[in-house]
Amino acid sequence: MNKPKFLLIVLTPLFVIFLFTVSCTTTVTSNKAPEFKVEQSSIEHNLNAIVKCQQFQIKGFEKKVNSNVFTELQITITNGTNIPAGKEAINELAKKIASQVKMSLKNQNAFNNYKVSFVEETGSVVTVAKSKTMFYKSDDI
Repeated sequence: MNKPKFLLIVLTPLFVIFLFTVSCTTTVTSNKAPEFKVEQSSIEHNLNAIVKCQQFQIKGFEKKVNSNVFTELQITITNGTNIPAGKEAINELAKKIASQVKMSLKNQNAFNNYKVSFVEETGSVVTVAKSKTMFYKSDDI
């Protein structure tokens, strides 16, 4: 048998397996409960001073992508009243909300990223939702 041809036949599948293994990205997402200095009802009271709404929801997540760890705090405002329409005004409001929540954390460095979503839900049997979402790095708040 021709040695170069034999090596090509043997090494090609090994090279493909190697490329597949190296190019795969492993992502694991888990809940990371935020720890606050005060009761959550106190935080909601402070947030209601900024924007009135039907419901506030605050959730934390930790994402591991290969060997990197990212943390995100998601703040959802459902059926808020007087939410501004302009991008600059909504950005300012969302940043103020993220800042208020960040200041309420026991460890203000616990989350790398903040996601603030304004969700408008309509309907009783079938819920239709529209949302506007703003993202911030912790250092920018």
